[in-house]
Amino acid sequence: MIPLRALLFGLLVPIAAMAKTDTYWDQHNSGWFWYATPPIEPEIAPLPIPLADQKPSISEIPPEVAAHEKLQRQLENTRSVAIMNPTLQNVTDYLLVQQEVMQRSARFADVWQRVIWTTPELDYSVTNRPTNAAALHTWNRELEAQRTALVADAAQTHGLFFVFGPDCIYCAQIAQTLRRVSGQFGFTVQAVAVAGAVNEDFPDAWPDNGFVEAAQISSLPAIVLASLAPGHQQLTLLASGPLADDELIERIAVLTGVPIGDRF
Repeated sequence: MIPLRALLFGLLVPIAAMAKTDTYWDQHNSGWFWYATPPIEPEIAPLPIPLADQKPSISEIPPEVAAHEKLQRQLENTRSVAIMNPTLQNVTDYLLVQQEVMQRSARFADVWQRVIWTTPELDYSVTNRPTNAAALHTWNRELEAQRTALVADAAQTHGLFFVFGPDCIYCAQIAQTLRRVSGQFGFTVQAVAVAGAVNEDFPDAWPDNGFVEAAQISSLPAIVLASLAPGHQQLTLLASGPLADDELIERIAVLTGVPIGDRF
């Protein structure tokens, strides 16, 4: 099996080469004054508006919707009148409408809770994060075990780049975070030094040879997750700035093993 550090080096070289921009010397055969006539794009006729997008007629609007809109307008109008002309009558009119709104809201909340209690598939605390203290402790413990397993698996197929520069006030802190997390899970970490910077935790750092530009790093320090799977090599920026151990572990777990939409 090829060591992860060798794979990191193999990933760094082609990506740095990609940072080179096209110049005249790459296309000198075309000449100084050569230009291409852009193709004429055919005109596209506008699509007809589907019937489903047309605004429904007044007769199609449910009476509850019309009543709700009327109550909202009444609340806004009486409030505006009371603010601009706060007489006893105007303020009373506004409070009466507000009281009706609050009563309807309370009734809605009561029915909402009864539906949740009697329909488990609609109860978020059952299908997702619980609200009960005892259940929440169990849920957090299970979530922590899953996260640990995901990061341990990621360490077998991913490496980490640590990019730092001179006069970086957070570089020492994030270097120690990387040391602890990589030691816990077995990640291979390759440091990249910008402008001749030195970091005592990573004395064997490589000099930046275009990696920062290719990885689109705009601020330091930076942590980059490198996928080293054959045919699927990819760089993902994990952090730019200080990061705690738990935050780094969480980001690795989510970006490598949690499908989009499954966290909430």
